[in-house]
Amino acid sequence: QSEKVAAAWGDCATVVPWNLYQEFGDKRILEEQFDSMKKYVEFIRKQGPNEYTWEGQHQLGDWVALDAPYGSFVGATDVDYVAIAYFAKSTEILYKTAEVIGRDKEYKIYRELYHNILKAIQEKYVEEDGELTVKTQTALVLAANFGLVSEELASNYMKKLVEWLKETNYDLITGFVGTPYICHALTKYGQVETAYKLLFKKEYPSWMYQVTKGATTVWEHLDGIRPDGTLWNPRMNSFNHYAYGSIAEWIYRDITGLKICEEVPGYKKFQICPRLGKELDSAEFAYESMYGKIVSGWKRTEDKIEYHITVPVNTTAELRLVGSELLECQVPYQKIKDEYVLETGSGDYWFIMRE
Repeated sequence: QSEKVAAAWGDCATVVPWNLYQEFGDKRILEEQFDSMKKYVEFIRKQGPNEYTWEGQHQLGDWVALDAPYGSFVGATDVDYVAIAYFAKSTEILYKTAEVIGRDKEYKIYRELYHNILKAIQEKYVEEDGELTVKTQTALVLAANFGLVSEELASNYMKKLVEWLKETNYDLITGFVGTPYICHALTKYGQVETAYKLLFKKEYPSWMYQVTKGATTVWEHLDGIRPDGTLWNPRMNSFNHYAYGSIAEWIYRDITGLKICEEVPGYKKFQICPRLGKELDSAEFAYESMYGKIVSGWKRTEDKIEYHITVPVNTTAELRLVGSELLECQVPYQKIKDEYVLETGSGDYWFIMRE
């Protein structure tokens, strides 16, 4: 029944197996779930007269975003836009899964479907001047983070988002769909400073506002407790909820910089690309991978940055470190724009850079 499935929530059918494969490198989860993943994408494909869109069905959209009228559960972002964005994402995952497990026929079918969905998105939602027809922050974030438009347009969208956030005092108004990706998308397109400002803002609405109200877990609603002390809605107002807590992934992936290598999953090979902000003087993250402990840490000392990296036995890492000058380094490197790129085998490494 179509009314029982909503984009983003229903896409766990494809996203969860793919993420498990990326984390652990075990193809069996993809082999076991492939038929289910395929059925989900085909289910969406059969909704409505156009097989390349997902329109007119029951959707939750950008759930509880603050860009909608107060008291609304559904944010301002067009729910059909959210749906087709996730249709594209799940189809992309499906064709990549088919490639990994050797399903060549399905790989070709779903790669073609994916590109047709992208074409449908661009025809319906991208204007001649490149602007999106959906005028919300979440729309910009999904387009950039899901690769729905060209790199040039995605970069322009993030510049527009930066200006938008500046004008609104960095208010966090995205909902369950936009929030998990907003800092990822900003960072991907060079807007790290803005991502940090979003994370560390203390005034309502923001993550740190919740801390000022005594929160020890992340709320279901950004306005779960409003500045005047009233509740958003006592009927549906969890104070321990994943959706906005998804910022934790950005902290691990970007502040400390540990990133999966999609072509070599399970951390057999990985990247460490820390992104520093003025709001922090140090950060460290340790992850117990199947191969052993991965560590990524950094701290500021005067005008220098000290990095500490641990790469487990039988793994390799690509390090991308940002700074004006690499002062101390144990391995060969090359400089690409403002990054120092290093390839390392197993071991403990220390690097000192001038900020």
